[in-house]
Amino acid sequence: MKSAKEKYDELVNYLKDKSIVVIGSGASILKKEYGTFIDGHDVVVRINRGYPYKRYRKYVGTRTDIWAFGMGGREDLRSKMHQLFKDRKYSLYTWFESSWVPNYLRIADNHITLPPHFSMTAMKQCGGKPATTGADTVHFLATGTEYKNITILGIDCYQTGYWFIEEDDSISIACTTQEEVKKQKRAHQVDDEELFLQNLVDNYRDIKWIK
Repeated sequence: MKSAKEKYDELVNYLKDKSIVVIGSGASILKKEYGTFIDGHDVVVRINRGYPYKRYRKYVGTRTDIWAFGMGGREDLRSKMHQLFKDRKYSLYTWFESSWVPNYLRIADNHITLPPHFSMTAMKQCGGKPATTGADTVHFLATGTEYKNITILGIDCYQTGYWFIEEDDSISIACTTQEEVKKQKRAHQVDDEELFLQNLVDNYRDIKWIK
């Protein structure tokens, strides 16, 4: 079994000089058929429950090289996504509190739990609240890897709501909007997170954010 450092170093080396696209759960990605564009990248990163079911691949592409997930959501849905993304090259856990990560996943050679300073740094810059998995992932890629370029799609700080594939393989759009997040006083500070992401785009080379 590889050590945590060995797995982390392997991931960083894998990402070196790669064109990377990060696919979030924002319904904005369904406005245009991005599928071919997405699959043309060296590395495709998908966030949480954004599995590319066949009927949506013209929008979201087909490949998954890295599946990044956080600590939110029901345990049964997390388990389901672990299975759906079983053909990934790597899975990536982004949040600094990792005690609940299943041991079978923790010991897998293709699973990396990120060092906690990534999510802790992001949280400090997001109003003291946890960044979303998408923002945490982009932050890691921008500050922790020697990427070629990064494109961000479907990460829009709740402005268009989620697109989620539910148990019956149907789609639910705009089930959580930015205003609803603010009213519910949920875990994320969306205004600060939007500024945080924009600062990454502005201050690091070759990052494109398509909203």
